[in-house]
Amino acid sequence: EVTLSQTHGGEPYRLNVDVGIVTAAGALPAINRVTMTGRQATMSFAVAAEPVSVALDPLTSLLFEAGAFDRAARR
Repeated sequence: EVTLSQTHGGEPYRLNVDVGIVTAAGALPAINRVTMTGRQATMSFAVAAEPVSVALDPLTSLLFEAGAFDRAARR
């Protein structure tokens, strides 16, 4: 499960944000898209194994500051 938040002032933008999930060391990420239509969006993705890494916007198509990845929140 991934939760994304827009924390800037003003109205939230409608954004498509790609999330790359890697489940094995050295593997290419499976890229999933989250469509944000409000201030916050939460999506769940089916994966074959425990993720070893998660990357927001792995193809670098957006300009943003990525916050910290909080793995403990899901345990």
